[in-house]
Amino acid sequence: MDWVINGCELVYGFFWRQGQTEEAQRYRKRAEEHYQLLLKAQQERARGGDEDRFKSHTLKVSEVNELKQQLASHPQVKQAYLVEKVVAYFPEERFCVLGIFRKQGLLESSDAAQKLINLLVTDLQFPTQAYIIILNHSRSGKLKKKICQIDQSLIFRR
Repeated sequence: MDWVINGCELVYGFFWRQGQTEEAQRYRKRAEEHYQLLLKAQQERARGGDEDRFKSHTLKVSEVNELKQQLASHPQVKQAYLVEKVVAYFPEERFCVLGIFRKQGLLESSDAAQKLINLLVTDLQFPTQAYIIILNHSRSGKLKKKICQIDQSLIFRR
């Protein structure tokens, strides 16, 4: 829920009922502008790629420990790297990227990596918004190198 848009809607309604349509339109416009920023932030956080910038995560030790315990219950996870994506829109809202090296089976389905991501998305409790990516995948490219080089990014190793 976004409080800015909700607040603007309330103020807009108040001014509209008072007959102050010009003032009401100011709040309608502000809500629309904020909505556009939310859409841009959502697009910015929709993925992690080679062109993105990352920094060390700022999670508390207790939050990292909780995440490590959760990862330990997934035998397919060999290593996990945690970083924060540098974002332009709402940078105060941290956005983490969890890079996973997974154990690969000799015979496995072509969607095994995606199945693990889906399972982790369902099972893991993150204290922030997060994106999960498999790093030992042919499509991880430069992203693997970028994430693994960040200080204190390795949070789990089996």
